[in-house]
Amino acid sequence: SIVRLTWHSGGRLPSFRRDFCFTDQNGDMLAVGATISTLFDNSTRKLCLDRKKLSVINLQPETIALESMDRKITHESELIYIESRKVRPSMTDGVGHVNNVKYADYVYDAMTDEERSRLGDLCGMDIWFNYELREGDIFSIFKSVPSKSVLCFSGIKDGETRSSFDLRLKFDLE
Repeated sequence: SIVRLTWHSGGRLPSFRRDFCFTDQNGDMLAVGATISTLFDNSTRKLCLDRKKLSVINLQPETIALESMDRKITHESELIYIESRKVRPSMTDGVGHVNNVKYADYVYDAMTDEERSRLGDLCGMDIWFNYELREGDIFSIFKSVPSKSVLCFSGIKDGETRSSFDLRLKFDLE
């Protein structure tokens, strides 16, 4: 069995950072990671910036498991169009936007057979959620391949210029 441990490790409201680690049943470390999250006001579909609401959240930072993390993706090679998708009801969560796990599904579907065959060598994954995709939205998936050990993907909603999400996969090729 795999055990997941998570804790608050910093940030400034309305954003906060959570570090996490996965261990096996013997307590040996399998993976570490970190996320930056923001509080979302479901009634306005915007970031919660209400100081009164935010003041009741008292998050004290603990240990940092992942020392370094990029705040955004940098595409170091040309973005190539892969396909367009429509957000279906089964892809959304109770808040009305795409469920986080679906972004990995979109990327998996956009990978070639050869790229999927290398997933056993995956040593890192970074995901940036820039703004929400909702039921009925149509978006395109683009890929860049800056090196043999890195694949980058972006999902861009039709009519927008910035990405809704970015995902970077890193492979250990040694």
